[in-house]
Amino acid sequence: MTGITNKNFDNNFLMKKFLSIIFLCFVFCVCGFNNVFFEYLVDLDKNSKVCFYCSERNQTGFVQEIQNGQGYVYETTNEKAKDIYKTLKGCYGFSIRLGATALDDILKNVHIVKTEKLEGLENFYCMANGLMFFDFLDNKKINIQIAKTSSGVIVGSPIILGSY
Repeated sequence: MTGITNKNFDNNFLMKKFLSIIFLCFVFCVCGFNNVFFEYLVDLDKNSKVCFYCSERNQTGFVQEIQNGQGYVYETTNEKAKDIYKTLKGCYGFSIRLGATALDDILKNVHIVKTEKLEGLENFYCMANGLMFFDFLDNKKINIQIAKTSSGVIVGSPIILGSY
């Protein structure tokens, strides 16, 4: 007999799960936003508008801060975005508005998981190396959504969180 009862085993198992969840929350909330692919996207269009979606309030040089429910949306220019994104806390996604010519360059650097075409809007759900945010679509992992509109391209990670 090992001396371990089912109750002790269950408590140890639950404690390990609890500590694992705490660790993941710590990594997600405390560690900085770091995406290699993000820098690539920002460099594609010098006139891009960048929005960050955060669960925590951040104090830095944003063009605009909008409280969105319990979170915050921060809008900035591509010039400031590269410096700002490294300092963000609680960031869970971003979106970038680019010119129409950026689409071909982006599609060369991603793996397309699914496409949709609805009323003049073309959506690509993809996987790209160098992005830390991800979600699931039809049980497939995605970390970037690209929408081609009549006015340009909107890229979001893990999906487009703002408006088209």
